[in-house]
Amino acid sequence: MKWMDGMWIRGCKPNLWTYNAIIYGLCLRGNVDEARRLLTKMRLNGVKENVATHLSILKGLSVAGKSEEAIGYFNEMIRKGMKLDAKEYGVVIIAYCKMRRPDEAISLLKEMQARGISRGVGSFNAVLRILVEIGELDKAVLLLKQVKNMGLPSKFGVDGFEMDATLYSCLVSGFCEASNEDMAMRAFNDSINKNYVINVQSFSFFVSLMCEKGRFIEAEQTFNDMCRRCSLVDVDSYQRVLDDQLHKHSGR
Repeated sequence: MKWMDGMWIRGCKPNLWTYNAIIYGLCLRGNVDEARRLLTKMRLNGVKENVATHLSILKGLSVAGKSEEAIGYFNEMIRKGMKLDAKEYGVVIIAYCKMRRPDEAISLLKEMQARGISRGVGSFNAVLRILVEIGELDKAVLLLKQVKNMGLPSKFGVDGFEMDATLYSCLVSGFCEASNEDMAMRAFNDSINKNYVINVQSFSFFVSLMCEKGRFIEAEQTFNDMCRRCSLVDVDSYQRVLDDQLHKHSGR
């Protein structure tokens, strides 16, 4: 800001890129109100903003935890006829997920498809994660089945979707909470095949459920497979969880 003031003193008028850089920095720190004041000043000085200017403010609202405002700002951008792409949609999809409103997020994914907007895997990850967290596993599975039709390129993994360790942990936990040990094991084995390590908490849920169902040997075998095939750093923590659950349920 000081340098920009100095530009005026030296007769050098700030251009769009100067304003956008500062607005981006302000929004990155959550100073959205100040960024908006600068946007007003920018207009008064005869410099017209572009989509990147508004994207910064959209992100800033999200960073500041103002998800409702971000959604309203996004809708206003659409009403003004701005040509939006995956970046703007992604911010709002994640905002909906933070508010635990996956249905609206899924609607935006479908809207992107209808408008021919290329989608990144991050938006799908966010929606899938919140569906699992709130226990809507049927919708999570349906979303995975729809991924190919919704336009994700096949390079993102099995059936067009890129899973990561966090998502596998969420899926395992979700299936365990639903007492579906078969699906939990399928998700667990799939994570092992891709060298992803689910977190200790999800592992604890998994072992507890398997032991409750009397499937002690399978619980141990899955643990051994994970140790043998994955880059498991903290083996002792997982081993303690396994031993505690086996002792609790079988007296071993």
